[in-house]
Amino acid sequence: MKPPQRRLPLLSSTLYQLIVYGNIVLYSICWMAQVPVLPYLVEKLGAAGNTQYGTLQTIFSAVQFVGGLISGPLMDRYGGRFLLAVSFAASVASYSLTATASSMWVLYLSRIPTVLQHAVLAARAIVTQLSSEADRARVLGYVAVSYSVGFMVGPAVGGLLSAVSLQFAAWMATLGSVISLATVLLLLPDLPAQASDGPGHDTLRGGLQNQNQQQHGADGGGKRRVSDGGMVGGNDGGDGGSIGSKPGVAASDTGGAPGAPCPGGGGGVRRLGGGPQQMLMQFVEVARRPGVVDLLAGKLLVGLGSAVFQSMFPVLLKRRYGLDPRTNGMVMSYVGALLLGGQALLVGPVISAVGEPTTEYGCVAALVATYGLLAAAGSLWQLLLLLVPLSVAGMLYNNASTSRLTKATPPQQRGTALAVDMSLSSGVRMLSPALGAAAFDGFGHRAVPMLAAALIGSFLLAVQLGVFRIPLTSKAAADSASVGVPSGEMEGLSDAGVAGNGREARDKGHGGFRSQIRDDDDESRDKGKDDGQKRRSLGLASLSPAAVRGVRQRGSGKVG
Repeated sequence: MKPPQRRLPLLSSTLYQLIVYGNIVLYSICWMAQVPVLPYLVEKLGAAGNTQYGTLQTIFSAVQFVGGLISGPLMDRYGGRFLLAVSFAASVASYSLTATASSMWVLYLSRIPTVLQHAVLAARAIVTQLSSEADRARVLGYVAVSYSVGFMVGPAVGGLLSAVSLQFAAWMATLGSVISLATVLLLLPDLPAQASDGPGHDTLRGGLQNQNQQQHGADGGGKRRVSDGGMVGGNDGGDGGSIGSKPGVAASDTGGAPGAPCPGGGGGVRRLGGGPQQMLMQFVEVARRPGVVDLLAGKLLVGLGSAVFQSMFPVLLKRRYGLDPRTNGMVMSYVGALLLGGQALLVGPVISAVGEPTTEYGCVAALVATYGLLAAAGSLWQLLLLLVPLSVAGMLYNNASTSRLTKATPPQQRGTALAVDMSLSSGVRMLSPALGAAAFDGFGHRAVPMLAAALIGSFLLAVQLGVFRIPLTSKAAADSASVGVPSGEMEGLSDAGVAGNGREARDKGHGGFRSQIRDDDDESRDKGKDDGQKRRSLGLASLSPAAVRGVRQRGSGKVG
């Protein structure tokens, strides 16, 4: 017998987002407060050199990798609120072990609970669900800004708390995680499986008690109720990849795909299955999407190069520049301030002006050049100066590539795509501490940024040779060609899945169509429109008359 469900108050989506953003700020502060102190704590517990510190980072990344593989499907099944609450509970366990550690073995053990520590993944899923595709990069930027606020404040807080003891920051992080857990459980309800984009988009029902889905009109403002359990798809992510930071069924089969409305329009929502084989098949389906392999290859090589430098950054500050925990924290807070300023001022304007692919390409080139200059930098002020382009380029690349990844996958696969992205980030962090420590111990501090430049440069070279592709289409051509909806993206959509949600279906079609015509610059704007209209006609032919009216009213901006 299922336990009675608690009825929650009706809250606006804006308030939900503020709760999520606030918790990510606290989550980031709790984590980052410990990062600048960790090399000194490792040394205090009897470990000398870089090997033990690198091993600790490798264990953490390995655990995060495993957690990333299961977190996306779990979130698709149980919802973003579930994963957010579990993440904060895992934080309490991890930080309390760190606070009480008296040996390296206990410190190693403290990394095991982080297998479920994926609050950024859950947060991006929730805010992406509450946004349209056009706003995707912007809302992802807000999550990154929230993390950047904690990134900026946390290291300085940790450095100051180290004056009490090297483990006092971990005690405070435990308390902060308890507060976040209580906030999520008391104030943040599960969200509907899919949020509409119409006038009623800003209002969502908190308690999802009814088993039957109710739709009021086809104008995009109708509210729905679905069985409790959270959202399906609609998530975004990929780790921010900043220094010291922590390392989600084809659209044509939507009618019977996991996470899609059940056939017949009954209100239930199919949940993703749990077995390892089914999870693997979900990852394979994501990898088959056009352009996804190229995106993941870039994230792998760029992420590995950046992670090599990031994993050794606190050690470089300690050993190369002789900084104490307090000053170490101040330098890392300076990096956080750069990230925060970049997120607030650059993400939206840059990506809107030049497009995501061009942003990716330019940032990769900038990272190679900056890491090369860091290898030649010999003083602290030179390091601080070069951290400006390094932080901005890395931040822009991660936002642009993650946004493009979510557009390359349909909503019901975004949780899995996001899990692959974050697991890849954790996977490269399993290699990077060992690579960074070996380079530092074997060849000196200059070898660390040189290795980073070489790894990122290999991806840039592969793009130049045509091994991988960054689709550098003109923004105007892509926009004009995306007028149509491919029939393959619309087949199998039931009336219940389309009525009142025409814009969402059209947005999914736009994403698929953009991936098909990514770099077709030789076609004119008019021809792109004609082709799009033909594809739209083919897609509408497979729908019922009621669904056709809903889609056409959405496309013309009329209210049904």
